[in-house]
Amino acid sequence: MSTSNTVVDTATTQSQIDSYLNTLSQKYLANDVYIVSGTNSGIVSASVIALAPYGNLTNRYYPTVAGEPNEGDNLKTRDQLGGYFVPSNLGASLYLTKNITYSINTDQIKNGEVYHYINPARFNKGRGLTQADQGNIVNHLVNINWIKSANTSEYFNGNMINTDTYQKFIPYQSAFETKKSDSNGVVNARYDFEFWQGDKKQTWTESNSATKLTPEKYFDLASRVQGLVSTPGKELYSWNTDVFGNQYALYKTITNPRSLYDSTTATGLLWVKTIDNTINLAPSALNLIYSAYKNNTTVYSQLTSNNIINFEVFFDTLVIQLSSSVLYEKITFNYDKYIIEQSLQNFQALNIGYTNSNALSTQTLNSIYGIPNSGLTGTVTYYGGNWYNGNEKYITICTLLSTTLSGSSTSIINSSGLSSFIVPVLYRLDLNNPQERVRIYPTNDTNFTEYIYPLSSGPLNALIHLPRIEYIEAPVFCYNEDTKLYSTTFIAFSAASQQVSLINYKINA
Repeated sequence: MSTSNTVVDTATTQSQIDSYLNTLSQKYLANDVYIVSGTNSGIVSASVIALAPYGNLTNRYYPTVAGEPNEGDNLKTRDQLGGYFVPSNLGASLYLTKNITYSINTDQIKNGEVYHYINPARFNKGRGLTQADQGNIVNHLVNINWIKSANTSEYFNGNMINTDTYQKFIPYQSAFETKKSDSNGVVNARYDFEFWQGDKKQTWTESNSATKLTPEKYFDLASRVQGLVSTPGKELYSWNTDVFGNQYALYKTITNPRSLYDSTTATGLLWVKTIDNTINLAPSALNLIYSAYKNNTTVYSQLTSNNIINFEVFFDTLVIQLSSSVLYEKITFNYDKYIIEQSLQNFQALNIGYTNSNALSTQTLNSIYGIPNSGLTGTVTYYGGNWYNGNEKYITICTLLSTTLSGSSTSIINSSGLSSFIVPVLYRLDLNNPQERVRIYPTNDTNFTEYIYPLSSGPLNALIHLPRIEYIEAPVFCYNEDTKLYSTTFIAFSAASQQVSLINYKINA
């Protein structure tokens, strides 16, 4: 006898036929299939579990017998099947994701109708080889935040991360390809110094918010001249860009003869170009950042006078080095007004120059080695820069603190002695969680012996065998990934040898 396309003998029962058909379906399915139907008493469901899904990758929706295509539209070329994708020769590639949740849309189920869908934990509805859309009774919710980078990561905000091994269909073209002009640089060879444009220079140039007419349609030449980017006698010292695309450039005076030391320690003018190509000096472009320091006259006067020693940008964190302090500012960008604003999260400023010695407070320093000078004129803090950890999104800040140790009856520096003390102090700043910085060195277990130097007055303990230091420079800071050690190196002048020495501290923190 014959039941549809299934051939059986006369002894075969209907249950055996159904079981045989079910086994064939399981054999030639690439996915588990679920069936639901509506009745007057509710919804009933059943499922067919695929036995060998790895052998039937093209049978996503219906079981079909594997056979050699030999006629009509069954013959396809390798390119038509997507032969260059993985797995090879098995059709179009799949969209990969995770954190999928799904629900059955029971409102779509009608009485007497049968609906089927494949394993919703793996696939959404589609066409496959059926040439018809599948049922729409499954709703999928996909959380893709896991693949999007944050604004303080090593990738641009919103881009996919960790996808080097995945095929990505991202339509991308650079700004240079679109506009045929390179926007890199605050001032470049394409910068337009003209106020007017046109064949006869009769049209006022309005390229951005800084060059447009006044509300009264007035050609404000004075304001235009004042805001004109002009750096005579200066050269670019440092350039950087933030995560929003704004660019920063520090220009310093050219020395004759050229001196690396002079250019490093001198102050310069900081220019800012926002993403709408508006160029302003930092006191104007960063006005909303600087205004937070109005109550600190020393810092505010240096900012508004544009006396910047150096700056760095770590995604949305702006670091500005002044002569008396280093500012760490979390910034944001107002895309409606094209202005840089201060974030609600703020970092603590770092005081440098003449400071107190509170940064050296540990349980063992006073009791074992000596008491550091507590006055504001006897302690100097030097700034050594930052090291950025791109994986864990934190900054390590380096300072070098120079003071004196006075002894007690129980300390290494005896009660009548006095020693110079030059010690590195490291802090950690979490960029994703702005708060008070955390000191990571020195700790209560630190051995301070190598940081003690003799002074001319008073007897010295035999432990202090290093040369007397008269003068030091700000340190250079780096990190060795192989040894997991920080390195703080600085120049020192020894009175005894009348020579300049290079001193290096290696720190495990």
